[in-house]
Amino acid sequence: MTSIINFRVISGAYNEAPLCYLLEIDDFTFLLDCGWNESFNPADLAALEPHCPDIDAVLISHQDLMHFGGLPYAISKFGLDCPIYGTDPVIEMGILNLYDAVGARTDQEDFTVFTLDDIDNIKSKCEHVKYSQSTPLKAPGITITAYPAGHMLGGAIWKITKEPEELVYAVDYNHRRERHLLGAPLDTMLRPTLLITNAIHAAREAVARKDLDRQLSSRIISTLRSDGSVLLPTDTSGRVLELIQVLNDMWGSKVDGSIGLGVYPIFVLNYCPLTVVDKARNFVEFLSDRLFKDKDDPFALRHVRLVGALDEVLQWPGPKVVLASLESLVAGFALELFLRWASSPKNCIIFTDRPPVGTLGRTLCDNPNPGTIEVVHKTRTALQGDELADFRRQERDRRLAERAARDADLLESDEEEKEEEVQAKTLQRHDIMAEEAGAAKPIFKRQTRTYPMFAIAEEKPIVDDYGEAIRPEDFASGDGSIVTSTVHVPAKETDAEAAPMEVDQDANRLVEPSRYMQTTVTLKVESPIYYMDFEGRSDGDSMLKILANVRPQQLILVHGSEQDTQHLLGQCNADIVAPERLHAPAVGGSVSVTLEKFIYKARLKDSLVSSLTFARVQDQELAWIDGTISAEGGSVPVIDAVQQKKLLGHHSVFVGNVRLSEFKAALQKAGIEAGFQRGMLVCGDSVAIRNDESGALLVEGPLCETYFNVRALLYQQFAIV
Repeated sequence: MTSIINFRVISGAYNEAPLCYLLEIDDFTFLLDCGWNESFNPADLAALEPHCPDIDAVLISHQDLMHFGGLPYAISKFGLDCPIYGTDPVIEMGILNLYDAVGARTDQEDFTVFTLDDIDNIKSKCEHVKYSQSTPLKAPGITITAYPAGHMLGGAIWKITKEPEELVYAVDYNHRRERHLLGAPLDTMLRPTLLITNAIHAAREAVARKDLDRQLSSRIISTLRSDGSVLLPTDTSGRVLELIQVLNDMWGSKVDGSIGLGVYPIFVLNYCPLTVVDKARNFVEFLSDRLFKDKDDPFALRHVRLVGALDEVLQWPGPKVVLASLESLVAGFALELFLRWASSPKNCIIFTDRPPVGTLGRTLCDNPNPGTIEVVHKTRTALQGDELADFRRQERDRRLAERAARDADLLESDEEEKEEEVQAKTLQRHDIMAEEAGAAKPIFKRQTRTYPMFAIAEEKPIVDDYGEAIRPEDFASGDGSIVTSTVHVPAKETDAEAAPMEVDQDANRLVEPSRYMQTTVTLKVESPIYYMDFEGRSDGDSMLKILANVRPQQLILVHGSEQDTQHLLGQCNADIVAPERLHAPAVGGSVSVTLEKFIYKARLKDSLVSSLTFARVQDQELAWIDGTISAEGGSVPVIDAVQQKKLLGHHSVFVGNVRLSEFKAALQKAGIEAGFQRGMLVCGDSVAIRNDESGALLVEGPLCETYFNVRALLYQQFAIV
């Protein structure tokens, strides 16, 4: 039976904003991606909050912030509580992306939008899936299947199935094979009920991959030979893996221009580079088989150094190539290197992906000759002098206050335990056979023999967190007082006011007390800036060919600039999809893509449901309703029962489709002879069944026993309501 399908845009339509959409199939609601960008502005996710209680499942297509970044905030602040489905690389690498983004922001400002614990909470809700593995959901009849999307490691095209509908969600896909990824098989998913896809790059022409590699190699080599360094702002765990393979192969090439590149180091600089590469090495089934053609371990990177601190790069003298996060230049190591290198014409900056709109990275990418610019630079500096002394004094007062509160709580709990022991030992009556004063004596003699019982004050042992009993006498001195000890740590100046060092658990290093500073840097950009398309997305011509081959019954276009969206809308002709079934809703808009018309959703009151008589048709149940419709349910109307005296009744409705050939078998099974004569099914000697011009079944013959038996058997083939 046809389902009611609605699609709503939360973010990512007629623009390149993060992707976030709602897909409703009957009573089941999917959240398709939950993206955010490096700005982490809560206002960008505000439209999602009212829908979170109704979401039943989340499907994540890629691991970058544009698809994954909003999950920790939605879970911790909006109460999103449902399974999150994604492939192993998408979930693992997505969490690393968030770690890196939070690390970059924390090093430059007091970042409190969400915490590392909020990121870790994502893991408890994740359901890992594999490619081509059908996963049934809690809603009856709904299954999801992930297919390779290209673009990023583990990226997924999602197919949602609920018979007879098939819905495909394919965004940021790449049909071409790359060094470490397979191409997307979208062109094999023919005639889906609904295809949701993006319009980004719809107006862009394809460039051969060999030409791109040649351009990148030429720019990098010429800069290094001129005693300059190259900065490539990248993401943390997505497209950076392809760039690592490109540069590693370039350094190992025997081409004349590449000989001697080994003297120039390649650095991958972010907060978790080793973890990213180690995890990528383990996701063998998601990698291209080409990667293992000539090497057992494609991530045994001979020419690439993985570092997690800026000093490790700066202490290396001479020209170098650095792949640093974040690509938007909002924060992170890429911004620090840009501020240091951009004023020298010897260096160059190469963007391989277009950063989010409104960021410094996107401004430079769109305008590679900006001249003099102003950059807001936020830094974290160690406290010194009076500021450090004030901080230590406040920390000492805080610790003393916490200790006093803790001691008061322990004293109060000890007093409560003593009171309970006193009450238990001073019970007035111990024998449960004692009789109440003035109570009437029983007439009959007791048959059951009972025994006296006495109250026991059970002493509860005091134990530590590990169950070990705490014996105060073990800590007592000769005079009975409790012994305390103090460990003295030598210091250069004042021991009493020394403040504890803050421990950075992620970097496993001590961080001195510090404060955040913000300055405006005026920078004259002398370094040449280039953009080269290593985004790993399909171009406009390829997208049209894929759509023409798939030919979806309905098509929804999302995520693309207004120019790209309008271009693709104009290119989608009737050979791809009918004009009335081509949709491109704006942000906040929704569209109903239910194939059948005159299907509506309504809520039935309990009093009405209890009075209905249902007839079963295959796996569905039908009932006739006489009721009144009201709008008290808000957007969903409510149907209530009609008073019995006002009911007018209705003609019976026969639901189902009966074929004469199938009905013939049913007649013979019931012992009634039947056969076809001149297009009619003749039953016995006197009754005939035929189809009229409208397709309805007509039963003809005299009113005899055979007639009534045939009609009764025919009625059984339908659901009658």
